[in-house]
Amino acid sequence: MVVRWHIVFLKRYIGAWLRESRGKEDEVYNAVTEALFGNWPELIKGRVANRLYRTREAKLGTIFYLPVYIRVFLYGQIGLTLFRALVRSVMKSTLDLLRTGVRGIPPLITAVVVVFVTSDAWKIFGGGFTVRFCILVIFLLLASCCFLVHWDPWQDLGADETEAAQLLGDIKRKHPMKFCEFTRCGIKSLPIAKPRGSSALWLRLRYWTIALFAVMVFAGLVSAGLIFVGVILISFQETKDLAGSVQVYLRILSGAVITKQLLSLSFTLGALAPLFLVAAQRPDDRASFMKNLLVRHRRALLVYSIYCRAQAYSGVLTEVQVFPQT
Repeated sequence: MVVRWHIVFLKRYIGAWLRESRGKEDEVYNAVTEALFGNWPELIKGRVANRLYRTREAKLGTIFYLPVYIRVFLYGQIGLTLFRALVRSVMKSTLDLLRTGVRGIPPLITAVVVVFVTSDAWKIFGGGFTVRFCILVIFLLLASCCFLVHWDPWQDLGADETEAAQLLGDIKRKHPMKFCEFTRCGIKSLPIAKPRGSSALWLRLRYWTIALFAVMVFAGLVSAGLIFVGVILISFQETKDLAGSVQVYLRILSGAVITKQLLSLSFTLGALAPLFLVAAQRPDDRASFMKNLLVRHRRALLVYSIYCRAQAYSGVLTEVQVFPQT
């Protein structure tokens, strides 16, 4: 949503900075190199600064031209940062779901365990990983997701002043946070800046993806619980009696087995369990659940809003006036 726009702004800002710093280009290039590649080795930073200096006249209108290999370094650095942030976000979001939703797992397992121990369920849902099995699981997960989300995502993504202050205050300050400098200069986080065009579509897609991710986590936890129960209680012979056939995937100590029929039934009922959770929720409970689920995304949108306004007021904040692109 931000990367391409951010790079364009950087090039426009550098071009404006150079125009207002005639005779001090070396200082500008060193500052730009330090800002973009501050954690890189000194040898590489020196080469980047020299390359920028040699291309000082290569500007396209109001946009400063970045040499190809410098853009490769820059995009590579941003790509690695985004990848690390994505992996860390998925892991932390999963832990958040476990902390906030683990109390709902036993009731979900209880709700489906009656079906789990009946022979008809084993015969119907224990047929293995067929096309019909995949269609059913996907349908149940999407149905649960539809019950969970709003068509207008801003009903869940919005925040008032109290929520905004709490969300920004919860950011771990392991490194200096630039948005704090902006807020001290009077840049506001509210109202949340709403992306437009393709960025708005990506935001809606992320909103649905996060909801589907939560549904899949709950389905996975219930499935794991049912598999655990099945391994303990349902033996090879009992599986054959219930399902009519048996195919063993893994034998465990004391005669316990993991079978195709057990996995198929557990995954099917696991996909059904979130539908019980979200369809039976009261509106207040659903709103509270979504607020907790989207806490990291809402925090990112608040920082994004600060960044948007900081760009708009860059001339006031840094005394470098970025002229509009012509």
